[in-house]
Amino acid sequence: MTDEEVVLMKVHFMRAVLYAVIFFLLSGSYLYSSSVRADPDYVATGIEFRGVPAVKIGDDIGFDRFSIGGMIEVRNEERFNQEALPNHNWRGFVFAYYGLPVFSRGTGYGVLSAGFEHESAHPTMGLNEPASDPHQKIYDGIYRNINMNSFLLRYCHTIEDSYILKLIIDSQFYFASRNTPELPYTDTGWSEGVSGGAEYSFPLSVSWEIFVSVHDRYIFRGRSESRRDVWFSEGGSAVLKNVSYPVINSVNTVTLKTGTTFNTGCDGVMLSVYGSVLYGNIYGFVDSRDKRLQYAIGIELVH
Repeated sequence: MTDEEVVLMKVHFMRAVLYAVIFFLLSGSYLYSSSVRADPDYVATGIEFRGVPAVKIGDDIGFDRFSIGGMIEVRNEERFNQEALPNHNWRGFVFAYYGLPVFSRGTGYGVLSAGFEHESAHPTMGLNEPASDPHQKIYDGIYRNINMNSFLLRYCHTIEDSYILKLIIDSQFYFASRNTPELPYTDTGWSEGVSGGAEYSFPLSVSWEIFVSVHDRYIFRGRSESRRDVWFSEGGSAVLKNVSYPVINSVNTVTLKTGTTFNTGCDGVMLSVYGSVLYGNIYGFVDSRDKRLQYAIGIELVH
């Protein structure tokens, strides 16, 4: 496939997403929950321990046709200095969705959603110390961030029987975005992404249930590049090179989450206790080349 064909394909993709968003804005629709709990962008309030603590506060508001919400997450960054002034990793996520029922038969139904998502991540600087790992060089005296804006199309299929099985698939168009804090400036570009998830929950009683959830997100490398000074690893040490570097790098994150949920009896508020495993590119202010295997336990509230 030639470069011109790739550009043309992406232009058609962008138009299709924009047309779909306009269609949903002009049509009557209803709100349905369509996220899975393994999604790192799952909106909730809670605390998680993954070697260091992470705290998030989030909620959403639903109307007949519309839902908006978001969360703020802050965590200590275990890969960097944790002395008197620890480095913090701040991440924000907001969304606006419309949902349209497109399928219903027996115990199963499907919902097609369109909307907008914004994710950003920023560091709070601690004490600067020398580092030999290029992934640690993003914590320096230069302002760096992650800023992702996207239009989203999502199909969610749910089966409700003696159990609940939920399957989702997303397609996203990213614009005015960047996910490479290893670039020291705020250049932006555009790209696409796909994600999917599955969740199985089984009630143990009227108030208790257990669940298993999995989620996978992949963002494709964008075509926009910027010539900047970027840190690389050579011979076990960090080397600074002036290179042409993608503004949006390809990243992939797979998450497995399982636990138990019970109804607190307080205005529909649910409390979950869970364990999770994440492999790939960590969400938040992290070098886009940095892949990790991360285990976590946590508690979260959602309604």
